Amino acid sequence: HPERTESWEQQEGRVISGVISWRNEYDSVKHPPAIGDKVDAFGGKVDVTTEVIAVAGQAIETRYIGTSSFRMASFVDMPFLKAGMIDLLPGEENPSKNSGIMRIVFVMVSGKGTLHELLV
Repeated sequence: HPERTESWEQQEGRVISGVISWRNEYDSVKHPPAIGDKVDAFGGKVDVTTEVIAVAGQAIETRYIGTSSFRMASFVDMPFLKAGMIDLLPGEENPSKNSGIMRIVFVMVSGKGTLHELLV
């Protein structure tokens, strides 16, 4: 709904901001560093990088991957987290993939789906 969109959604459609560069060691600490911290819990310098932190609907560009029948778009690509969108037609399935130590987030925008298998 255009009447409910904010200015960044109507312009480029992306919000870019400074975020802390993630290091695997941060998985083991109760309080990872915050922006403004000079030193992290391990005595190292806290590095800040620039990342896309929000994407508006009209800025999403899906594409076919290989010979797949579905389309996808990637929004976040970090060492510990990937986020994106898969556009499946009714009856289609996303092929299984080992996520390793990645965090996976599922959001159903419309329709319904079934999670067939969860490997932990």
